[in-house]
Parts: sequence; C-alpha cells; structure tokens
Amino acid sequence: MVFAGVIFALAAAFIQSCCYLISGAYVRRSSLQGWTLTAPQQITMMPFALLLAVFFFPHDADLDWKRLLLWNTLCMLSGYAGNFFLFQMQKQVEPSRTAPLQTLKIPIIVVLSFLFFSKGYSFLQISGVCMIVVSSVLLSSAGTKLDFRTWAALLLCVFSFAVCDIAIAKMLEINSTAFDTRLESVLFTLGIGLLSTGVLALPAIILQKRRSSVPRSSLWVRYALPYSVLWIAALVFLFSSFAVAGVEIGTMVQSSRSLISVVTGYFLSFTCAFDGIETKISRSVFIRRIASAVLMVLSVVLYSR
Repeated sequence: MVFAGVIFALAAAFIQSCCYLISGAYVRRSSLQGWTLTAPQQITMMPFALLLAVFFFPHDADLDWKRLLLWNTLCMLSGYAGNFFLFQMQKQVEPSRTAPLQTLKIPIIVVLSFLFFSKGYSFLQISGVCMIVVSSVLLSSAGTKLDFRTWAALLLCVFSFAVCDIAIAKMLEINSTAFDTRLESVLFTLGIGLLSTGVLALPAIILQKRRSSVPRSSLWVRYALPYSVLWIAALVFLFSSFAVAGVEIGTMVQSSRSLISVVTGYFLSFTCAFDGIETKISRSVFIRRIASAVLMVLSVVLYSR
C-alpha cells in the first residue's frame, strides 16, 4: 500500500509540473495579463466538481452547514485569488521555478496556524520551515531576478493558497463524521470547493475584456481545458496517495515536483516548442536550481516529520 501511495504521489508531482508548463505557455506567449486564464480554468473544472459533489453528497448526515458554508466561502475566495496571482507571476517566473516557489506557502500556514489556532510545532518542523525560506531565496536568484511586482504576486499567491489549505482542513474536520472513509470526505470537499470557485468565476468571465491576439477558442481548448483536466488528475492521485500511504508520506513524495520541474524545465529550454516558455540557463545556474530544489524537498521532509 505504501508503494502504491508513493507512485500516486509521484504521478501527482509530475502532472502538476506539466500544468505549470501549460499555464506558462499561455502567460508568457500571450499579450494578455496572466490572470485572464483564471476564470476559464476554474469554469472548465465545474462539470467534474459537480459530479463529485453530487455523487458523494452526504444525504443523511447531520453536518454543521453554517460552519461548512463559512469555510467553503473562504476556500472559494482564497483559491480563486491564489490562481489569479499564480498566473500573474508566471509572466516573469518560468514553470521550472513556479513549483518550487509554491512551497513558500508552508511557512505562511505555520504562522497563521500558530497565531489563530495556537498550533504548536516541533524543532524539526521549524527547521524545515527555515530551510524552505532559504531555498526559496536561493532559487529566486538562480536565473532572471524577480522584480518587486513579481515578488508581490508570488507572496500574495502563496498567502492565498495557504489560507485555502487551512480552509480545506477545517472543512474536512466538519465533514469527518459524515463519511465512511477519509477519501470520500476529501473528494466531496474537493467537489464543493471547486464548484463554488467556478461559480465565482462566471461573472468574472462575463466582465473580462480580451485585448489579445489569442483566439477565444484557443484560450479555452488549448490552455484552460488541458490545465484543468491535468490538475484534477493530479489532485485525484494526490488524495489517493494520502488515503493509502498517509498524508506525511504523500506530502514528502509530492514535494519532488520541485526537482521534477527544475530538471524538465532545463531540458525543455533547448527545444524549439518551448522557446520563450523556459529561459535557457547556464550549467552553473542549473546546478544552483537543482541544489535549491533538493534543499526544498529536504525541507518538506523535515516539516512532515
């Protein structure tokens, strides 16, 4: 069972790295701002989210719907904001650095959990958090320097995703008594979270102005739909890993996406198909990125102990 969980987590890590390549292709090749991918990406997830929400709906459960709605609203707003700033920052941040830098949300989760929920952490976990910050700084300087606007988008992105993760954890606590297995609870929570975020995106897509040479069909078919399908597949693999191998092992293995993204990004930068998506870098910069990614993985391992 543990071996299967490791395979599922590795699949999730690889697929998420592919997602950042798709969004990076749109953001870095289009004259549109990156955030214009947010609403289409969320809306294309709605059919799958609706299936999950309906199929796993706990008809006979006595749930605290008021608390569930409160945390789901926070999850919806923060999740949409996280994707908004994620795509915006990708104007300057290559896909190979996007995944590792996302790990910065862990220190924010630690701070928020300590301040608002009085959660304690061990020395190893605090050490892991410090290593995440150090490795993020090293990675940000390994290549094109990030300007102030990109740093602001990155920090707002990881803060939003940190809040979203906390909201999901609270929703799972509320749903825990309504399902026979944790996997069912997770899938229902995932369904209502993605569905409500898609509903939030509907007015956004109506108001969104398109001032780009990218055709509307290309935005939805070439970018939003593949990104959404792959992202959902990654989530299914990740949650399956949590179910069969445990959250700790799943999280540690899934953190390998940092290393996967750096390695694949380096080799893809030499292919014409990815010209302009991944910046060609020297071998010394590549080694620095590898070292930063390895440090990032080790940081997550310490944090998960």
